[in-house]
Amino acid sequence: MFSANTFHLIDHQFNSTSSCIYGTDFDPLIQINTFETLDDLKSWLLNLSYQAIEFIDKHKQKVRRNFVDKARAYLDNNFRDPELNLNKVADHVYISSCYLSRLFKEVTNYTITEYLNKARIKSFEAIKLGNNSL
Repeated sequence: MFSANTFHLIDHQFNSTSSCIYGTDFDPLIQINTFETLDDLKSWLLNLSYQAIEFIDKHKQKVRRNFVDKARAYLDNNFRDPELNLNKVADHVYISSCYLSRLFKEVTNYTITEYLNKARIKSFEAIKLGNNSL
């Protein structure tokens, strides 16, 4: 189930160390030697698995949030461009338009088009009220 390669994979893939997941005192070889039964070992391995899954889920959430934040910033800075569309935004954040569309909706509860239209309406209202700061 878990091996030295597993820990190396976590370190490499997530640009992190196993101590970020399991704590600074984590030493699997020492811990394995303390188990008296296979059930103890099984329980420990399951716990390690759950901790790794939780870490990976949190990492994925950060990555998704980062893509959406970059897309929002691009939209906020370029909403005046009449040619601005989902494909341009996706190209800017280096992911597919389908993936960005899904992520954006999940994180913001708005489609990119809805978000873009809101930004444009907000800008128009500010201009209409004499506040050209947007």
